Amino acid sequence: MPSFHSVLVIEDCIRINTNINQKKVVDYSFIKQKEIPSDIEINRKYCDADECKFMLMYHVVEQETQSNRHFISFIQIAELLGRTMVLTNVGQSGISSLKDFSFDFYYDVDELRNKFPKVKFISQHKFQKWAEERYNKPDIIHILLENSASNPNYIVKHNTEYFDRLLSEYRMDQFDLKLNNSAIFKQISIGRNARDSRKGNKDDRLKQFLATELESNAEVMLITHDQGQVDLMPRCSENLVAYLKNLSLKTGITNIYLATDYPLVKHKAQSHTFDNIGIKHHTAMKILNSSFIVNTWVSTRMLNYLHSYPVKRDLLQEELGGSGIQGIFDKLVLTNADYFIAGPKKCCRFKSTYTYTIMEAREELSKNNVTIKNIIDRWQL
Repeated sequence: MPSFHSVLVIEDCIRINTNINQKKVVDYSFIKQKEIPSDIEINRKYCDADECKFMLMYHVVEQETQSNRHFISFIQIAELLGRTMVLTNVGQSGISSLKDFSFDFYYDVDELRNKFPKVKFISQHKFQKWAEERYNKPDIIHILLENSASNPNYIVKHNTEYFDRLLSEYRMDQFDLKLNNSAIFKQISIGRNARDSRKGNKDDRLKQFLATELESNAEVMLITHDQGQVDLMPRCSENLVAYLKNLSLKTGITNIYLATDYPLVKHKAQSHTFDNIGIKHHTAMKILNSSFIVNTWVSTRMLNYLHSYPVKRDLLQEELGGSGIQGIFDKLVLTNADYFIAGPKKCCRFKSTYTYTIMEAREELSKNNVTIKNIIDRWQL
């Protein structure tokens, strides 16, 4: 009687079992296990050193020209600290880790290397791959630099409020970093006149101050710069213009009404709480007015009937210069408008009783009024 053989083939290697009654045993010893690189090997791959120290300037508030200048300042800080600078993504005239294009889409990286020969650079994409490949995830320190409009001194305080913003607003979880309670958050005021060359050795003092306060063993330094609400006004206006143009194309609406505390008839603001009007505010209004025909309570002349009211002219002008009767008129227009658009955080008083009163009224009206197209929308900064 002929004998039977069973044959098992694995990648050209043959094992013959001559006894079909025995349990088949496969020998995998010839398969070589894949070696997992250590964190040190991964570090060497991306930063040519056993230990990596990166600086990621993840968001610059201003538009391209000013963003460019700020980014150069951060490169100088990276050089001061001996950190590799991450070349943050770009797009829509800005620099931010949320943008879609690599840094070299806007800028000449070779020229940057020539200008800063002592600084190492890495693209945001490669930085992201480094963090993904690491077995022990990189620890971080977060730095918020700010200019103080009122205090010329250097101030340091610990601020953990940014933790939630890193995830919700800046989506920092796209990077595989150690974002937990071990992270250090510092808010550093660099003073009102930190960059004023007329202050003699001010720059040297600032460098010494930053070198001391920013010294850290953390592998990743997340850093950003906050100049405050006033400095954002032109950008707020530019983004509002872009939003309104898009809305106009979609809906055909061309009649725009602006409710604002900005002074419309005098140099005094409409609101007594808005007492610090500067060039940035004037620039913001010029941007808006040069883009659209904007109606206000002044241009509509809807309050002219008050001139026949039995009251002295001086008293009437004083009333119109405040936030009383014209504020009520603004509220009526906003409540009944087809669309109601309010500003984002840093462009306005976000949690405003005035705004929420209008929202509540519009929500009630929308139940029986088909002209109410939304309750509230906000343009993005």
